[in-house]
Parts: sequence; C-alpha cells; structure tokens
Amino acid sequence: MEAANPVKVWSMVGKPNKSGEMLQLTVGAYQCINCKKKFRRVIGKKKITIKGLVQEIEALEEKVMEYVKKRAELEEKVKSLEEEKVSLLAEIEALKAIPELEAKIFALEPEIARLKEEKKALEKKAALAEEKTSE
Repeated sequence: MEAANPVKVWSMVGKPNKSGEMLQLTVGAYQCINCKKKFRRVIGKKKITIKGLVQEIEALEEKVMEYVKKRAELEEKVKSLEEEKVSLLAEIEALKAIPELEAKIFALEPEIARLKEEKKALEKKAALAEEKTSE
C-alpha cells in the first residue's frame, strides 16, 4: 500500500510499566493512493516518564510566568504611550492656536503704535501744563 501524507494524526499514551515509563505513540491514518483502502501506521514512538512530564509542566509554568511578566510590562508601556499621546494631542491643539494668536498680534500692532503715540502726546501736554502751572 502506498500513501503520501496522513489524513489524520494523533497521539496515544499506553499504561505505565513497573518502572513508571510509558510509551507515547504517534499514529497516522492513511489512504492508499491506488486502492483507496484506509490503514493506520505508527509514525513515531517516544518513551515518557512521570518525572519527565513533571519537568515539562514546570518548564511550561516558567514560560507562562515569563509571559505574564512581559504582558504586564507591555501593558505598562501601552499605558505610558497612551498618556504621551494625550499630552501630544493637547500640545498639537495648543500649537494650532499659534497662527490665530499671531494674526491677533498683527492686527493689534497698529493699535498699540497709535496708543504709544497718543501717550507721548498726552505726556507732552501734561509736561507743558505742568510747566505753565509752575510758572
């Protein structure tokens, strides 16, 4: 019988022997290319022990703890970036007001110049009036 790739793959674990070892079989379901008959074949065998499983579980727990720590760090970074975004948006809004303020300044400059001239004229009149009253 000839088959290219398994149609389905699964693992099975047998009962432990006296020393606590178990055999994990990886089985594939195939279909013959020529006659289309279905059959199973063992793809892989692996001896596993409870001690080995406990070690794998402990390694996985360590990885989970590392991922939890990294997630907390990333959430803190996201929070910091969101705060920075709010700050930058506020700064952008403040910068948008600058052209309006510059236009107001430009509009007020002639008025300020006129008021300065008026002030000088009033100071001169006051000085003359003071001179006349002191004479």
